[in-house]
Amino acid sequence: MNGVEFNVFAEDTLSEPYYFDKPVSVALPFKRGILKQYGITPENLTLYFASDSVTLDSLGISQAMVDLNQNRIFGMVQHFSNIVVHEKSGVTTLKPIDVSDVYPSSFVLKQNYPNPFNPVTTIEFVLLKDQKITLSIYN
Repeated sequence: MNGVEFNVFAEDTLSEPYYFDKPVSVALPFKRGILKQYGITPENLTLYFASDSVTLDSLGISQAMVDLNQNRIFGMVQHFSNIVVHEKSGVTTLKPIDVSDVYPSSFVLKQNYPNPFNPVTTIEFVLLKDQKITLSIYN
């Protein structure tokens, strides 16, 4: 199993694993040629923490997405330790954008994510033109 090992030193002392106050975003590249050799499609990739050569754990990893345009897999991680890109089905994949997404014909308000959320969520919306708006959110 191949992975990326992150070593974090604080005042010359190795802190392993290194935990963050809040999750941080990581982006790891992949090579399509290597995946093809092993019969793996990029859409089936996700991120894991590896404690040894056979044990994979996704606890502490969220929002794993494969970007086929950039040949990268993105995710939010709670800590740095041995991060592994490995095969899994059901991964969210970013595909090339549709022109209708770039040039909308009307105002669009998309579903927030993650949903349910606690304490943070992302709400995406699209406007026909640059303009000042007010977005009100109620509990």
